[in-house]
Amino acid sequence: MLICFLSFYVGFTVELPTSTSKAEFNLLNKNPDDWSRFTLILVNNLKVGILIVSLGLISGGMGSIIVITLNGYSFGLLVNNLFSYYENPFQVISIYVLPHAFTEVLAFCLCGCVGFKGFFLAKEMIKSNEIPLRFLPKRNELLIPLFLFIISALIETFISSGSYLT
Repeated sequence: MLICFLSFYVGFTVELPTSTSKAEFNLLNKNPDDWSRFTLILVNNLKVGILIVSLGLISGGMGSIIVITLNGYSFGLLVNNLFSYYENPFQVISIYVLPHAFTEVLAFCLCGCVGFKGFFLAKEMIKSNEIPLRFLPKRNELLIPLFLFIISALIETFISSGSYLT
C-alpha cells in the first residue's frame, strides 16, 4: 500500500506534457449515449481488475503490485493535470472523481488481495510441486469486486459525468 501511495505522490508531483486540453477533456466527457459510456467504463475497469488478479497469481503477487502502482501513478498524473487546467480543481475532483472513487479503489484493492494470493500459491508450488487449489480465487472473492465495479461504473456514468450540471 505504501508503494501505491508513493506512486500516486510521484504521479502528482511530476508534470508531463499532455496533448489533452481542457476543451478536449470536456468534449470526451460529454458522451450522449450513457449506456455505451457505462459499458466502456465497466469493461475498462474489469480489464484492469482481471489483469491485477491474473498477473498476481502467475507472478507470486508482484504483478498485482506493479499494476496497482502504475494505476496509482496514472491517477496522480490525472490529479496533477486537473490542477494545471482548472481554476478550482477541488470542485472538479469532487464532481468527477470522488463520487465513484471509493467503490472503484475498493474493488481494485480487493482484486489486489486476490492477486497477492499468488505469493502463497508460488511458495506452496515450490515446496510440493503441485498446484494447491486452496489458494485459487473463490467465487465470492471475484463477485464482490465485480459488484463494486458495476456500482462504480453506474456512479461514474450517471453521477460523476457531471452531465446534470449543464
